[in-house]
Amino acid sequence: HPDLAQTQQLLRALHRKGIHPKRLVESTSLELIAKLAAQGSGIAILPSRVAAFEGACLKAVDGAPCVRDSIACVTHTAARKVQAIKSITSAIKDSFAP
Repeated sequence: HPDLAQTQQLLRALHRKGIHPKRLVESTSLELIAKLAAQGSGIAILPSRVAAFEGACLKAVDGAPCVRDSIACVTHTAARKVQAIKSITSAIKDSFAP
């Protein structure tokens, strides 16, 4: 998404390297951007997990700037006591365990 801090950070890094894209296609759908890049429509700024869904046709560009980020699972404080929420958050935690 063009308004994300990570996207802005990457664009600034490109500008510092003297790279100034003439055209930008902006979308709130990361999946759409991944599909466009996979079909040869250009370069995409994507989380690696989104790019991975398009398979081997998308590869990270060597030497391109990279942003490290984290993903948070959040709930309303009161919802944490609900058994269904506990079950879902437990499953999410388990899916990310090494």
